[in-house]
Order: sequence, then C-alpha cells, then structure tokens
Amino acid sequence: MTESYEFPRVSIEVTFFSCREKNLEILSSLKDILNINLKMIDNKITVPTNESSGIKFDSAEDQVLKDQINVIERKESYITLYQFATKFDWIIMLIGLVFSVAAGTAMPAISIFLGITIDYYTRFQTNSISISEFSEEVNYLSLVFVYFAITIFVATYISIATWVYTGERITRQIRERYFRAVLRQNIAYFDKYGTGDVTTRITSDINLIQDGISEKVSLAFQFKTRIIIFILKY
Repeated sequence: MTESYEFPRVSIEVTFFSCREKNLEILSSLKDILNINLKMIDNKITVPTNESSGIKFDSAEDQVLKDQINVIERKESYITLYQFATKFDWIIMLIGLVFSVAAGTAMPAISIFLGITIDYYTRFQTNSISISEFSEEVNYLSLVFVYFAITIFVATYISIATWVYTGERITRQIRERYFRAVLRQNIAYFDKYGTGDVTTRITSDINLIQDGISEKVSLAFQFKTRIIIFILKY
C-alpha cells in the first residue's frame, strides 16, 4: 500500500510562489526609487529669481544685487600688471634689465671676433703672417670666446632669475588681492559663477600673468638688444 504526499508539495509550491511575488514587489519598489533618484540627478539646479522665490526687492536693492553679481570685463594695459610691484621689486627688475642687455650685446660681439679669427686664418693661408703670430692671435681669440661664453651664461642666468623672482612676488600680491576681493562678494555671486570659475582664475589665469611678466620679459629685452645692434652695425 502506497502513501500520497500531494498536500505537502502543494504547500511548498504555494510558499515558493508567494516568496517570489514578494521579491518581485521589492524589486519593483527599488526600481521606482532608482528612477526617482535619476530624475533628481538629471534636473538642473536653478537659482531662484526675484519673481520665482517670492522675495520682493525694491528697485535700489535689485540694482545693487545686479551690480554685485554682474562682472564687467574690461581690458587693462600691460603696465598695470606692475602696479603691485614694490620699490625692491623695481630695483631687482632694473638689475635684471641690465644683465638682459649685457647678454643681448654679447651675442653680436661674438660674430665680430669670429670675423677677426677668420681674417687671421686667411692671412695665414696667404703667408701674410708667420706661424708664431698666427698661433698667438688664435690663442688670444680662443680665450676671448671662452670669456664671452661665461659672460653670456652668467648674464642670462641672472637676468632670468631676477625676472622670475619679481614675477613670483607680483603674482602673489595679485592672487592675495583677488582672493580678498572674492571673499567680499555677495553670496549670489557664487550661485551665478560657481567655485570652479573662481579657482580657475586663481590658478591658471594668474599663472599666465606670471609667465608674461617673468622670464619672457628678460628674453624679449635680449632679442631687442640684438636687433638694435644688428641695425646699428649695418
């Protein structure tokens, strides 16, 4: 005689299906929550205006707020960048200017002594001078080239170092003054521009200013001196 176990199996199947339905309900709820969060992320945060926020300003207050958050862009001359330089900075820049001119003058002078050296070689080939005279003059000119190389190296190094030093001091003053001005702004200024724009101006824009008032100025004076000497020579 065999026994039937149909009722326990039905009970197990009913329990299994009920658990599966509960899991599906939980997954559906999680899906709805996820969709709501995604919609919240996609929504852009808008700054409430005078009309939408319900706050009523009079015309004077509204104009003051607009003047504080609307930045007027204007162009300044290159010289205004040096308004933050101190007397000590101007003395250092003057020293750098002198060495920049010296480095720029030494390069054309080398070409003059190079022409003299070639002239001695030509005279030696035509037997216009003796071997002893030729050796003496060539040795002297060789020392002149060595001295010129040392002079150019030292003058270029000092000129670039002084301009880089003053450029760092000036940009530090600009960075501090800009940061103090930012701290005095209305809170609506940061709602409009954001912290990213402020940090970008403090770092990248001021670094560009530093590049324009430091070693590039020294190189510009060197090249201008060479051009002037070239024009005067010919």
